[in-house]
Amino acid sequence: MKVLLQSLVVSIFVLASSCKGSGNKNMSGDKDTIVSLGNAVSEVSFSQWGGALVSFHLKNDSVNPFTWSLQQADMPENNKNGAPFRGHFICTGRWGGPTPGEIKSGIPHNGEPSNVWWLLKEKTTRSIVMECNAKLEGFGLEREVVLSAEATLFKVTETFRNNLNIARNLPIVQHATLAAPFLDTLVTIQSNATRGFNQNYVPDNFLKYESEWPYLLTDTLGKAIDLRRSNYQDSFVGTFIITDSIGWVTAYNPKYKLLLGYVWKTKDYPWLHIWHGTKDGKLTAKGLEFGTTGLGDTSPLEQRFLLNFYGVTNLNYVDANTSVNKSYICFLLNLDDNIKEIKGIIMKPENLTLQFTTAKTAETKTLNLKF
Repeated sequence: MKVLLQSLVVSIFVLASSCKGSGNKNMSGDKDTIVSLGNAVSEVSFSQWGGALVSFHLKNDSVNPFTWSLQQADMPENNKNGAPFRGHFICTGRWGGPTPGEIKSGIPHNGEPSNVWWLLKEKTTRSIVMECNAKLEGFGLEREVVLSAEATLFKVTETFRNNLNIARNLPIVQHATLAAPFLDTLVTIQSNATRGFNQNYVPDNFLKYESEWPYLLTDTLGKAIDLRRSNYQDSFVGTFIITDSIGWVTAYNPKYKLLLGYVWKTKDYPWLHIWHGTKDGKLTAKGLEFGTTGLGDTSPLEQRFLLNFYGVTNLNYVDANTSVNKSYICFLLNLDDNIKEIKGIIMKPENLTLQFTTAKTAETKTLNLKF
């Protein structure tokens, strides 16, 4: 009976901590509780403090693409008491900074979920269910992660519930952020993105300077850079739309012959943002950010709501007291030959097929989606 009561107290205590607003910490005093899943060939780990994907690596290779993180002192002012941004974290409720009024109300940069403690609801060897309650913003988020039974990939399904009595627009951006040692200037980025623009021109007339993937205009005279490369000294964010039924983006390091990729349904996430982050001219971060919005919350409100870029908007309305589900797949592959180009990714219910070329030949790689 004593053990049962202690267990009940702990469960109530953890549940209460997950339901507080921004700034809530893990009440055990450990800000960085990591939950890991594994199969015979790979391991993936999430933090409950902010909910971020913090590690994904092969069992025979310790290189982890998701080592990027911000120090607490470098976080936006309104996030200083919450979890630091790291790895692949989710921006939802907003992508970017809150308004002055929202800041006074305690709303953090990039939304509450990446700033608060996540409750672990279920765990098996290859799956977890975790959730958080964005109390200040009026929505809840539940995430199910399932690692493949035999392949180096996992699937994430997230349920976003609007707890308000009114419909609302709910921006979502999956902020997957890479860093060293996986990230270096030799890393190449490839995607099936199409048209896009440079975020540096927002909120000016940025549509005058649109470009076609993989090129991004960097000045009003038409100078362009190739987003497949990572050897640039300046920071930038290129934003593009996906027109195929599925979207995909990959990052490849030829030194490790390691390919990281994401695949998702375009109806879930029609936008892709490539963030190239530098400090003092040196590469520090690469963001592969896919989401429901092409303009962040730092853009003027009217511009955000009126944006229509080749039929793609910023709107992701969730009706009052209802939920929406969105999902994506992440994979990691070690390939024998250096990849020259990703020609395409085909997603079927039973498998993923990568079509790529090396210096020698055209090849395919099929990953079983057996979960």
